[in-house]
Amino acid sequence: MSTLLIQAGGIVTGGRVQGRCTVTVASGRIAGVDAGHDIQPRHGEPVLDASGLTLVPGMIDLHTHGANGAHAGSGTTRDLARMAEFYAAHGVTGFLASVGGDQESIEAGLGAVAAFAADEGDGSGARCLGASGRPVHQFGQRGCLPARDRRRARPLLARHYLQRARGWLKVLTIAPELPGALPLINRAFAAGVVCAAGHSLADAEQMQRGIEAGIGHVTHLSSVCRWGRRS
Repeated sequence: MSTLLIQAGGIVTGGRVQGRCTVTVASGRIAGVDAGHDIQPRHGEPVLDASGLTLVPGMIDLHTHGANGAHAGSGTTRDLARMAEFYAAHGVTGFLASVGGDQESIEAGLGAVAAFAADEGDGSGARCLGASGRPVHQFGQRGCLPARDRRRARPLLARHYLQRARGWLKVLTIAPELPGALPLINRAFAAGVVCAAGHSLADAEQMQRGIEAGIGHVTHLSSVCRWGRRS
C-alpha cells in the first residue's frame, strides 16, 4: 500500500477552514487528517511540503462540453482523456461529459463515455463520472444548438440512450412542456437518471407536471435563450 504525507498550511473540510495539518493519503485515498506537522513518516513514506498552501476538495463539474482542444461529444475516448487531463490540472477531480448534436453524434458520444468511464486508467486525470445528454429541447430555446438537432420526445428514446450508455447516462435535459416529454421523463427517472428541465418555455403548471414525472434538476436557465414573463 503506497502512502503519502502532505503537510499543508490549511485545509477546507467539514464546511470550514482548519489550520496547519498533516494529511495521510493511502492508496490514493485520504486515510487521516491530523493537526500540525508533528506526524512523521514511519516507513520512509514521502512527505509533500504544502505548508504555504491550503488543501481543498476536488471540484465536480456536472456540465462540460470540452476543454484543451477536445470535445465531449466527439465520440472518441481520446478527446475525453484530453479533457480529463486538463480538468485535473485545474482542480476538477470528476466530471460529466455533455453529449448532444444529431442522433448519430449522441450515440457516438454516449458510447465513448461508457467506454472511457468504465476504464479508470492510471488515475492521473479527472474521473469521468458519466454522461449528460440534452436530446429534447424547445426549438425557440435552443440557444447555441443547431436547428437540425431537434427531435421528438418519446419513451423509446430513453431506452435507446440507456442501452447505448450502458449505465453511464447520469443526467438528461428535457423541455417538459413538449408533447411526449412526460413519458420520456418518467422512463428515464425510473432508470435512475437525473432528469433536468432545460432549454424550456414551460410555465408553472407545465413545470409542475414535469416535476411530478421526475424532473429534479434545472440546467441552462439562459444560455442564449429567451427570457420572458411566465405564469
